[in-house]
Amino acid sequence: MGLAQEGKKAQATAAWQKMLETLPPDSPWLGAVQQALGQGGEASVSAEAQANGPDVQQMVAAQQMPPQDRQALIETMVAGLDSWLKQSPRDLQGWTQLIRSYAVLGKPVQARDALKRAIAAFGDGGNEAKQVTTDAAALGVAATE
Repeated sequence: MGLAQEGKKAQATAAWQKMLETLPPDSPWLGAVQQALGQGGEASVSAEAQANGPDVQQMVAAQQMPPQDRQALIETMVAGLDSWLKQSPRDLQGWTQLIRSYAVLGKPVQARDALKRAIAAFGDGGNEAKQVTTDAAALGVAATE
């Protein structure tokens, strides 16, 4: 996706084609890669995918990909979820997923920022803000350092 965004459509298409060739037929990524190829290498993340983020099966499938492709795919999905939450900030499950994703990726600053944004979205002291704070704390993420 980064290559396509940089205007390197031929390289993006080649990268998506290579990914398509390495994916197993039952891969949950297959549709996204085929869609990207249909768009000349420019993939887009659906609102549903942004809202839900990667599920366990998708994360397992990503483990089978070459490390560079896997990392790019995961980063793209997390960025899509982050973007979704900027548009739809009242998604408690989405915030928890985003904070977890940043924590797992070893990005504590982004995880903390996501927690702060979630608290702001739900209003400090509200039930949802308390829940996302509790969920984040279980991951070792706090709103302050």
